[in-house]
Amino acid sequence: MPEKHDRIMFYRRPSNPKEIKVIHRIYNPYTKEFSTKVESNFHVAEPPDGAVEISEFHLQQLFKMRDKY
Repeated sequence: MPEKHDRIMFYRRPSNPKEIKVIHRIYNPYTKEFSTKVESNFHVAEPPDGAVEISEFHLQQLFKMRDKY
């Protein structure tokens, strides 16, 4: 997958794999940082086109991560 500054990911609920939560990660060129936003609560749906599935571990890491310049 090519690297992009605007990325959509999703996380499946462990107790019900049909429910997903959509996460949007956007790069801000002015601050040179990524912002991570949870776009939805858990809901039954198919993932958006081009979205990448992530694990609970990766979801936690996204919210801790900051780029160092």
